[in-house]
Amino acid sequence: MIDPIRTMALGRRTQNRTVAGLSPFPPFVLFDDIQDVNNLPQVKSVFARVVVKFPRRRNSQHYILQDITGSKIEAISNGHNVQRFDALLTQGCTYTLYRVAFCLNREELQFRNIGHGLELGLITHTIVDPFTKPIQFPPFPKYLMPFHEVYQQPHKTFVDVIGIVLHLEPLKHIGGRPYREAVLMDSRWDLIIVGVWTDLLQRNALRWSLARVDKNIIIGTLLRCNHNHRCLETSDHSTIHFNPDHHTIYRLKTIRRSLIDNPRSRFIDKFLENRRAHLATITSD
Repeated sequence: MIDPIRTMALGRRTQNRTVAGLSPFPPFVLFDDIQDVNNLPQVKSVFARVVVKFPRRRNSQHYILQDITGSKIEAISNGHNVQRFDALLTQGCTYTLYRVAFCLNREELQFRNIGHGLELGLITHTIVDPFTKPIQFPPFPKYLMPFHEVYQQPHKTFVDVIGIVLHLEPLKHIGGRPYREAVLMDSRWDLIIVGVWTDLLQRNALRWSLARVDKNIIIGTLLRCNHNHRCLETSDHSTIHFNPDHHTIYRLKTIRRSLIDNPRSRFIDKFLENRRAHLATITSD
């Protein structure tokens, strides 16, 4: 898939043999092309959409980028580069980025918003151009995390998941805001709770009701891990897609048919009972 991209980018690269006295632009890659962690950092060029642009904090600013396959990576600007990239990059827009630095993820030393073995450095020599190629970016993430891996992610990190809607808890109002929890099942038959806040709840009220009855499949993107309450929660950056066309959906369709024939309500009840017992310990503390 990378070869057509390199071909389309060739004209652009040959027209810009030197910028600021530097050597020709490095080759274009996909985020998943960088596999050799013993040979980092690597300076490359990428096509990327800014999925999330986080507010500037102290001496850095973080972004979540997506490439043309749907793979995501966290990008970071530091020091004197923060103001420059804050002005150049807009959330929701797509860019050609020359000379970005692939580095090891430093999540053990500093909080990162998504789990990934690598992160992208927006450095002094990085050049930003608009993306003008006739390539459509995918509507869904490439990787959707299994629920057993979600439980292992750090608190407050963002994840993308897919699952079958098995149950909806009653509507609540927390801090004056509507809130409702859904129980999802993934292809491993693991369960997780997704708490849905105001906007995504009200905008999709009918769809949520039908999802419970029909056991629809949903994709939730940029859901935030809440280890205290043992759930995921929608964020300002989240999206919910009902019955999406994704390459991982076929196994779930088989499970969905099985659940319609045999709802397994005891299984769900036991899961919710354990969750309520956990919440009771938090409240008592």
